[in-house]
Amino acid sequence: MDVIFIEPWPEHVERMRKHALRVTRATDVAEFSVPMRALHVTDVQQFAKQTPVDSALVCNEVLRHGLDDQMIQQYLTSDGYVVAPELHE
Repeated sequence: MDVIFIEPWPEHVERMRKHALRVTRATDVAEFSVPMRALHVTDVQQFAKQTPVDSALVCNEVLRHGLDDQMIQQYLTSDGYVVAPELHE
């Protein structure tokens, strides 16, 4: 399964691209790093040129304001889904 992180802060995208994702504090697992793909929120349209994705996980309420379910839905498989935080106004 490919995991793509979508991030609103350009500095975070560059750091993830350069240093991978570091997983810490996992129960009974030593710290490790995972290479991954990171995109800035403005680059999401790149998905139009790829195979549809099975799911989208939006982990950040700030990002959710710029990436609504309708925008992501067009890049999902027919049985794909979006998991996102509830927006607090």
